[in-house]
Amino acid sequence: MSIEFFHGGEVTTKNLFVVKTNSDTCEGRGSTVILGYFTDRGKAKSVARGRGVFGSDADVVLEAHRTVFTERGIFLLGEQINCDVVEDVRERALAKLTKEEKDALGLT
Repeated sequence: MSIEFFHGGEVTTKNLFVVKTNSDTCEGRGSTVILGYFTDRGKAKSVARGRGVFGSDADVVLEAHRTVFTERGIFLLGEQINCDVVEDVRERALAKLTKEEKDALGLT
């Protein structure tokens, strides 16, 4: 699945949930606007809720996109994808610290 490496991150093709709406939410005569890219369908649907034309839900579409995975998260064309990767990495790192180390770093 890996194609190449880019700035220390692995470049892959990943299926993402894309939330799309119309720039004219009154009549739907505008252009398509992307509200975000998500790895989790539930989060995408939550963001889409009430953000479409006339207050309807925005569209949630599954699309394949080229992505770069780094220790800071997953990125697509310079935009960070909404996922829990960064928080998961942070939680795992904090779990390795003792209470004293967390106190010294001001993390308690």
